[in-house]
Amino acid sequence: MVTAFAAGTFMLAGSALIAGTGAVAARIVAHEVVAVADGFGWLLGDEGSGRWMGLQALRFAVRDWPSTLASRVAAHAGAASVDALIRWAQGLPLAAIDALAPVVCAAARDGDAAALFIAADASRRLLATLDQVAADGPVVLAGGLLAADTPVRLRVLSALQARGATVGTSRDPAAAAAWPAARPLSALGGPALHAALLG
Repeated sequence: MVTAFAAGTFMLAGSALIAGTGAVAARIVAHEVVAVADGFGWLLGDEGSGRWMGLQALRFAVRDWPSTLASRVAAHAGAASVDALIRWAQGLPLAAIDALAPVVCAAARDGDAAALFIAADASRRLLATLDQVAADGPVVLAGGLLAADTPVRLRVLSALQARGATVGTSRDPAAAAAWPAARPLSALGGPALHAALLG
């Protein structure tokens, strides 16, 4: 979490919101984690994560069969009927369920109402997770759902900007990990060194 934060800002304190397969938020002070929210894993939490979105898509698909989103989900699973989709899901193919998040994002971009609902709900849940730990300072967005151009990122970013937050996006984690270690050794100031390492 510290590396993700450092990959998006030269500031030493603020918050990181990470959403990929899982979801977690952290408050960072002097490059130390001082508070964490969610990150409980897919069974108990990780609300708004990629796996969470995949599970929501499956729930929508079996309850609204047939529909546009159900057809996309079924094609992804190789299921020809709702019963086949249920059997597929009950086998818990977790990596394949995770891979439904891009399916939902694509459907949301195409205007599918169910996919738009899932993306909006994911965004709300991620913001609620962030609100449990957020403090003064920038918010850095990280993970596949928030660092890439997704409908979830767009909603989260818009909400944070409406609040007046300074928002950064996590970039090269290797360079970010090097930055705190290099600071005492470099003649460059913190912001200048951060810019040199991370662009």
